[in-house]
Formats: sequence, structure tokens, C-alpha cells
Amino acid sequence: MLIKSGQDGSFRGHIPALDGVRGVAAATVFVYHYGGGAQSPFLPLRVIGNVIHFGWAGVSLFFVLSGFLISGILWDGYQKPKWWSRFYIRRSLRIFPLYYLAIAIAAAEWLVQGVPMSRIGPLWIYALYLGNVPWLELQLSHLPANIRLNHFWSLAVEEQFYLVWPFVLALFTGKRRRAMHMILTLWLLTLVFRVVMLAVKGSDWSSEFLFGRGGELLAGAYLAMAVRGDAEERQRLFRALPYVLGCSLLLLLLTSYLSHSADFGPPWWSTIGLAACSIFFASIVGLSLKPGVAQSIFQTPPLRWLGKISYGIYVYHLLFHNGFVWIADHIAPHAAYNARLGLLFVVALAGTLAIASLSFYTYESAFLRLKERLGH
Repeated sequence: MLIKSGQDGSFRGHIPALDGVRGVAAATVFVYHYGGGAQSPFLPLRVIGNVIHFGWAGVSLFFVLSGFLISGILWDGYQKPKWWSRFYIRRSLRIFPLYYLAIAIAAAEWLVQGVPMSRIGPLWIYALYLGNVPWLELQLSHLPANIRLNHFWSLAVEEQFYLVWPFVLALFTGKRRRAMHMILTLWLLTLVFRVVMLAVKGSDWSSEFLFGRGGELLAGAYLAMAVRGDAEERQRLFRALPYVLGCSLLLLLLTSYLSHSADFGPPWWSTIGLAACSIFFASIVGLSLKPGVAQSIFQTPPLRWLGKISYGIYVYHLLFHNGFVWIADHIAPHAAYNARLGLLFVVALAGTLAIASLSFYTYESAFLRLKERLGH
């Protein structure tokens, strides 16, 4: 059943299907990093490999979902006193503990290994959520490579969005349609930004910086405003979503054809492709809000469980990459290339799920309980 309250149809409270959406995003990113690379003359395996190469889009799904949830929370809370302190307390208690634990783990490991402080110094960039700023990439390259933090660029994008977006959206409090127009305008500007950056050879700015990747977050924000319309408007929206999903899927397939690849590298993907991804995933999130096939799939217990521990999955799956490689190599030191990749996948999957579960139920949950007490 659709979870909502109030005559305006606002989607408040916990929506179980969105846990499953988050779980799919985490699984997609994991498979992207550990499921590709195998070479085979067998056509079905090659097709699967090409699909895996599209796994980078799992981050886009995370962005769209975050934009939807955060914008809805903000919009429904603007009338309450001290909305901004409540919002930032809750976000900080959810995000900071695990994020800074990961940075502390990396620093401690390097210090134990005798790495000079001068090489560890650039960790301040991650500590300030600036890991997605291309100007700082040279400094980050000085960090030892045995612990991977480079996937934290997406967490930087989200944190930067959280710092700015609440106050931008607040300017349109009570003016939902104007807010939707503003969001659409900003979404188009992110596309223009990516095109311009590619034209001036600033591909890193278009692929990792907030101005380039904000479009996915804004697509989620647009959906959050759209579902808060009246009953007739919501009905039109839900009728249109399957068609929007189909059209955006066709655009994704066209982008893949023009790029000769499902990987993010080619310019088609970082421009039109990202725009299509934001629409495609916003459609999926929208369809998961109402009873139907999408909601039934995303409400399955395994996907919801993955969604519950998804933050840990994302943080830990590459943080301990070299450890997983070491374990796989010691289990089968003489394994053939494809067998080694398969074994690494199994080791990394088991290790990531175990660590993420332990982290959630023993460490993160303590802060989540505190969040519920302090965030009201």
C-alpha cells in the first residue's frame, strides 16, 4: 500500500520499496567494481559483461533517490521551527560516523605501515568532502594506493548538495510549481555545464563535481515536488511514468549504441547519457511509490536488507579491496584469470556483506537511535 499522509498526498514516513531501490543501487555499484573484466568467446557472457559495464549508473540511482528523499523531507518540514538544525543533525548522525571511521581506518593502517605523515596529509581533502574537486586530484594522488578512497567523490557530491539545497528550496516554500520550474531550469543548466566542460577538456568537472552531477539529485527533487500535487496531478504523473521510463530507456540504448560501449567514458554518456539516467531512475523511483510490479520487486526482503546496509556496502567494498585481493590470491594463488576474478568476486561479496552488516548493527545503529532522539 502506498504510504502517505495528509490531504495533499505527501509521501511521508518510511516507504519500504525505497529500501529495495537503495539495495539495487548498492548491488549495481558492487557488481560494477567486481563483476567485470572476464573475457569469454561465449556470447551470453559477453552480453552480461557489457551490462555490468553500465554498473557505474548505480551511483546515479543513489543520487536520484537521495534527491527525492531529501527534498521531500525538507519540503514537509519547512513550516516547523528550526527545520535547518533538525535536518543537519539528522544528516550528520547518519553520514559522518561511518565516513570518518573509514578515513580513520585508512590513516591508522598507513601509520602502522610507517607511511610518512606528509603522504597522509592529503586526507584533509576527503575530511572536508572535497574529493570530487579536480584541482585537488594531484594532492590525492600522493596517498598510498593500498587503501582505496577514490569512490568517496560521490559522497562529496551529496554532502555539497546537502549544504546548499535546503536553503535554495526554502526560497520557494509554499510555491511548489515555481519550485518545479526552478528545479527543471537547474537540471538543464547541469547538462549545459557538462557539455561546456567537455568542450574545454574539463571532463573531471563534468563527471564528478556537483555542478555536473547535480542533475541526478535534481531529478529526484523534481519527483518529490511532483508527487506532492493534488490527486488529479498525481494520477496523471503515475499514468505517464511508464511511458517516460520507456522513452528514457530507448535514449539510454541509443547512447550506448553511439558510444559503442556502456562505460561512462565516452562523451555521449557524460552528457545526454547522464540526463537520460536521471529521468530513467526518477521514473523507477516514482513507480516504486505505488502498488505494482516495481513496488513488489523492491519490497522483497533481500533487497530491503541490502538497502538497510547499503551505506556500509558502498564505503567498505573498495576500502578493503586490497585485503579481498590478498585473501583470494592466498586461497588460489595459481588460479587462471577468469577463475581468479570469480573467486575475488565471491570473497569481496562475502567480506563486504559481513563487514557492512557488523558495522550497521553495532556501530551505525547507535547513531541512528541518537538521530531519532535528537532530530525531532
